[in-house]
Amino acid sequence: MRRISCTPLLLVAAVATSLVSSAFAALIVAHKNSTNPYNFRNPDCQAKLLEGIYHPYVENSLEGIAHAYDAGADVAEFDLRLTRDKEIVIFHDESLDCLTDGKGLVRDWDLRDLRKLNMAWGLSADGGRTFPWRARPVRMSTLAELLRRFPHQRLMFNPKDRGPEMAQAMLKVMRKFHRKWEQDFYWGDPGVYNLVKGGMHQFPDHLPNQWHMETCLEAYKTVGWLGLFPQVCKKKWLVIDAKNEDWNFWGWPSRFIEEAHRQGSKVWVFSVEGRGRSHYYALHADVVMSTYVWRLFK
Repeated sequence: MRRISCTPLLLVAAVATSLVSSAFAALIVAHKNSTNPYNFRNPDCQAKLLEGIYHPYVENSLEGIAHAYDAGADVAEFDLRLTRDKEIVIFHDESLDCLTDGKGLVRDWDLRDLRKLNMAWGLSADGGRTFPWRARPVRMSTLAELLRRFPHQRLMFNPKDRGPEMAQAMLKVMRKFHRKWEQDFYWGDPGVYNLVKGGMHQFPDHLPNQWHMETCLEAYKTVGWLGLFPQVCKKKWLVIDAKNEDWNFWGWPSRFIEEAHRQGSKVWVFSVEGRGRSHYYALHADVVMSTYVWRLFK
């Protein structure tokens, strides 16, 4: 297995960022902040399906989020879960069974006990023969700790739990911090967003998510091939999942992006790639959300 080391990777990322990121027109968003590549064959537990270990950072750890910025991201996306005692932790899965050395659902545990778990316990790049992070545990952090650690960086909130309890817990924490909330992004349930926005008006207005533009997509599939740009697509954030590009969007990517800009819209491309076409998107779109940001700058 490849030996991992922090310092050389950070040095390379810093040099690459200084040379490359200034050439990108797009805002670069780190989806999953810092994660090693997954093979997504198993939707129930991906922890044992790492395709390699290219850096020592773990998704949703504060160090992983810091690495996303160091690697060149302008915005880091992270996941939120609600605990039994109504605290918010930075964690993706509903269940603890796959990633951690705990069992059960996050919402059935108190924060004090969740902090004792290793949130990288189950990660493996060889199908479960070895587990590199068991010797160096990674602990869960809270939303408050994240906001304290990154007071000026742009953030993308992705609450995984739905309902008013999540919104109320978010507001309770967020009201304690003074930051430029309007610079941030939200990626998640519209119901939670509406409640948070209602309680904190300076929270960002733009919603970069697929459900924000379903009507536009359907209209463009119908008339885009005629060279028409539907009224419902104008002056909006247009979120494009790059894996659907070949059949969803006539003229994609160059003509579509050019026309969207002429019509007052901004194009947000979601791409799991780290290189290849992601470089094109980063040069021409308004936002690129990449799962492997650290690959963009190599």
